Amino acid sequence: MDIGSYITFRHANRLLCGQVVRLKKIADSPEDWKLEVRGRSGRSLILESYIDSGCMLWPNWEHCDLFMSGGWTALADAGFVRTYYFDAVAAREQDRKDREARRPSMVKEDQKYNDPR
Repeated sequence: MDIGSYITFRHANRLLCGQVVRLKKIADSPEDWKLEVRGRSGRSLILESYIDSGCMLWPNWEHCDLFMSGGWTALADAGFVRTYYFDAVAAREQDRKDREARRPSMVKEDQKYNDPR
């Protein structure tokens, strides 16, 4: 992160975006920053903690606006990110069906190698 970075963050239960104009490392945590962020309106806001604010870095205003308007779905629809939906319940069910389908061949293989003759 550097001065000029575009970020989205949570403040007073609202999702906002802005550009970093000043930053300072927090002494207690080497991974955290205190930020001054300026929005397009020109108003500034001080964020006491980058981490606690739920900040995310973006390459430009367009990415920020899309994320704010529709989240990851909007970014994916615009082609900025590639996402996929993984349904764990359906995947487990398919895995169970695949195991059941392989069971007869597994039994034959076990009998072949475990024949006590």
